[in-house]
Amino acid sequence: MKILITGASKGIGLQIAKELAERGYELVLHCNSTEKALLAFVDENKNKNHIVKADLSTVVGAVDLFNQTCKAIGFPDSIINNAGVADSSPIVLAFSIAPGFVNTEMAKSFIEKNGEDLVKKGIRLDRLTEPKDISPLVELIVSGKMDHSTGSTIDVNAGSYLR
Repeated sequence: MKILITGASKGIGLQIAKELAERGYELVLHCNSTEKALLAFVDENKNKNHIVKADLSTVVGAVDLFNQTCKAIGFPDSIINNAGVADSSPIVLAFSIAPGFVNTEMAKSFIEKNGEDLVKKGIRLDRLTEPKDISPLVELIVSGKMDHSTGSTIDVNAGSYLR
């Protein structure tokens, strides 16, 4: 399976890339400016992985990402939009993963300033959600085992929000 992961340079996106690479998927790993971790990941990983730098805040950047992805792997079987929110597209299957507070590099300054107890106050489990808690769900989605759940929003928040 060929997969494009936006925002793959760190945090949730990088963990998703690791999970999918372990399963043997061919990946296009998108980053905007920080590609150092991706270069190390591709160097360590024996699967076919491709890095594409593109600024998705511009139409030119989005088109460039699409063109470079198609050049590297053809049309992707799945797109993991981890870099932000996208307008609707012609892709048939669409899932939205809604993580609560995730213990990532980006969240560290908030935790340091306010304390982990404040962040954990609303969750039902004994630890914060981590990127490794989200990546297996993405692997399940791209495996095709959840196709009839297309259009779903899946909450991964340690019980802080219940539907």
